[in-house]
Parts: sequence; structure tokens; C-alpha cells
Amino acid sequence: MEITQDEIAKRGIGIIIVLNQQAKDNGILATLHYKSVAGEVSYSATAYQMMGYPADSRSYLSAAFILKELGVKSVELLSNSHDKRKQLQDAGIAVVDRKSVVVENRPDLVAHYNGKRDVEGHDL
Repeated sequence: MEITQDEIAKRGIGIIIVLNQQAKDNGILATLHYKSVAGEVSYSATAYQMMGYPADSRSYLSAAFILKELGVKSVELLSNSHDKRKQLQDAGIAVVDRKSVVVENRPDLVAHYNGKRDVEGHDL
């Protein structure tokens, strides 16, 4: 979030849309179930799959709707997710560029970052 805020401040324009997507939009029960297997796996999407949930159920259609309501037709997307780009484009928002966000090198988050890259295809 801070990286995005800094980028918007530099440019003098931008929109941040925050979506409530508890447990990769699998819901609060998935969060509670995740606690029971969290020690067995190092990445949440893998844990959700072990429990029978999709690795990631998030939809960005509501973000596209918000952008359309604001009159936004195209965006530069700051995200490491190819899926966000595809979903926005499929919903009629032109993504003229997607810029990866460089994440802080934290040893305590290596497994998390590896999961984002290996399971979800994020650019890190």
C-alpha cells in the first residue's frame, strides 16, 4: 500500500481501491480452517487447496465497476498479479501498463513470496 501511495504522490493522480477479500475471497470459514493447517504449509493458497477451497476466489469485477462509475476507461496497474490485469480487461477496463511492485526482502516472508510466485504466478 505504501509503495502505491508513494507512486500516486509522485504522479499527483491515482486511485486506490480496497476490496474486502477475506481468505482470498473464500470467506471467514476458510480463514478459521486455515488456522488448523497453517503449520503444515507455508502458503495460504496451498492450505486452502488442501482444505478443498480454490487457491484464490477473488474477483476484481467490483473494482472494474467502481472505475467505470468514476469514468475511468484505462489504468496503469501497480500489481504483481497477471490475473488482476486479465479480470480488469475482461470487464472492459483497458490496462495500458502493469508495473510490478518490488517487495521488501524479508527473510520471514520468503515462503510467502515463493508461494505468490509459484502458486499464483505473481512477478516478484
